[in-house]
Amino acid sequence: MTSNTSDALPISGIGSLPHHNVDAALEYSFRFDIPFFPQIPLRNPNEYMLPQALHGLPGLVNDSEGSVTLDLLAWKSGKDVFSDLLDQGLRNGITKPFELSTEYASCWKPFLWEIIERKQPLVKIQIAGPLTCQWALRMSDQTPVFANPDVASQVLKLVTLRAQSMIETIQKTGAHTIIYLDEPALFALDVKNPKHILALGELRLLIGALKKMGATVGLHCCSNTDWKAVLSLDLDILSLDVALSLDGLTQHHRELDQFVADGRRLSLGIVSTNENSESTSADQIAGILRKLPPRALSQALLTPACGLAFKAAQECEHIYTVLREYQTTLLRKVIQN
Repeated sequence: MTSNTSDALPISGIGSLPHHNVDAALEYSFRFDIPFFPQIPLRNPNEYMLPQALHGLPGLVNDSEGSVTLDLLAWKSGKDVFSDLLDQGLRNGITKPFELSTEYASCWKPFLWEIIERKQPLVKIQIAGPLTCQWALRMSDQTPVFANPDVASQVLKLVTLRAQSMIETIQKTGAHTIIYLDEPALFALDVKNPKHILALGELRLLIGALKKMGATVGLHCCSNTDWKAVLSLDLDILSLDVALSLDGLTQHHRELDQFVADGRRLSLGIVSTNENSESTSADQIAGILRKLPPRALSQALLTPACGLAFKAAQECEHIYTVLREYQTTLLRKVIQN
């Protein structure tokens, strides 16, 4: 990674923003220590995480709230051609057909331009993870796609190639890439379910493939899950909602200690994005973080707990200010220790 990652407690964002204007979204993102690729779904529903990750899949239909369904007849009519395209891409490293479309990512090309103009050495991008895409996508009759192995396989391959395409495109700018796989569906993970174990294995393979490209690979889960299973993945960064999940994570102290000892990092969603949550003081945050292994805080990144798409722009400004305040307070704690 670049030298930026050695700076103590850098702040970044999860991804989605409430802006309707591309320039405003980019201006907000590039104020962070690690600028992040903005998704602005209120401007265009195609920019919700699932449509953005899955566009191009034959028969995909998305609504104004970001839900996705699959028209099975349309998928069947296009599946063979698409399968050949996916297999050729994976076999020969051809990712161009899977580039993010401007129709689904209005900030993508301007984000790349800003990286080049600013000579930005390090950026963060994100994409919906394969497990969440498989579990959230439904047939038009509401049958889960995960029950159809052929569709599930295409979803995995598509997410893999789109993530690889994004990384390759960032690398051409000269910046180092941190990529977060967004996996909110991990709340439903059941390690006693063979299908879930298979999905976890596929996720592990994807993480390995992206790391081989030279990217720093993180995973974002904004709910509680089987943290022991997640810590077993070969992640560089684990992103979580501190208020919601830190207690659950720190119960697996042995695995967490090893995770940190191996030089891997936590991305701490330290500012709540839940409307029902009261604001937390910096002193309270410092108390919460005492539960972490000694090195964990000094190696950490700080972010909002989740995306900000449903916040007002004024709230985003407040969240940025609070992040900077927490960064200052916690940095003092790191220096003292």
